[in-house]
Amino acid sequence: MGNFSDYLESATIESKKGWGIPQMYPHKNANSKGDESMTLTVRITEIKMSNAALKNHLVMLNTRIDSLLRVENNSLLQLTNKVNEINNKLQRLDALEAKVDALAGPKTTPVAVKVEKPQCPYCFEDFTSSSKIAQCISGHLVCWTCNNQNNNRNCGLCGEPINGRAFGMENYLRSIFG
Repeated sequence: MGNFSDYLESATIESKKGWGIPQMYPHKNANSKGDESMTLTVRITEIKMSNAALKNHLVMLNTRIDSLLRVENNSLLQLTNKVNEINNKLQRLDALEAKVDALAGPKTTPVAVKVEKPQCPYCFEDFTSSSKIAQCISGHLVCWTCNNQNNNRNCGLCGEPINGRAFGMENYLRSIFG
């Protein structure tokens, strides 16, 4: 056995003795079931790897779902807190409104009050919505007729000069008795 090729030729397998070098791996008992067994082993390994990949993916999805749920729960909690704040403010406003109503007293309907017309202090005639009225600088009122009859043009109540018409009082009487 001088070289390797000579060795291989000497190790030629006789029929039904198997393949390969008999000293290394005797294939006397080799059969076709070994190929099926190998195929099944490979297929089982593939399924295990696929299951492991699916489990990893499922863990990642569960982690993502937990993260999203935490974010949503946080948002929901914030919204709930804001709603509670608004409800508290509404309750305080209702309480304040009740206090204001209590301070204002009972609600009554307006009652028509008979307003008496002012009178001229000289002739005791009522001023009407069409009366011309004079006024002294102290604010005393005199009907225009009595003012024209007054020769000294001074107020009979205080002695101050009468300085002209009381347009404000005339407009007020027109708005009330109009």
